[in-house]
Amino acid sequence: MIALAVVIPCFNEKAVLPTTIERLDKLMGQLMEDVLIAPASTVTFVDDGSSDGTWSLIQEATRKKSCFME
Repeated sequence: MIALAVVIPCFNEKAVLPTTIERLDKLMGQLMEDVLIAPASTVTFVDDGSSDGTWSLIQEATRKKSCFME
């Protein structure tokens, strides 16, 4: 089984990041449930100096979801 590592660059994504997080959470969960990816798989969000609160959304998501990283 393969551990998938997804890296998401973010720059002023506050308006769309909640939807992205929700969709990625569902997708990662389904892939793990179907045993297509390893439970050690991760999604890493990289904030490139956003000024709109993107970073706080990333921090919140990483506290709630074990496969999300900052």
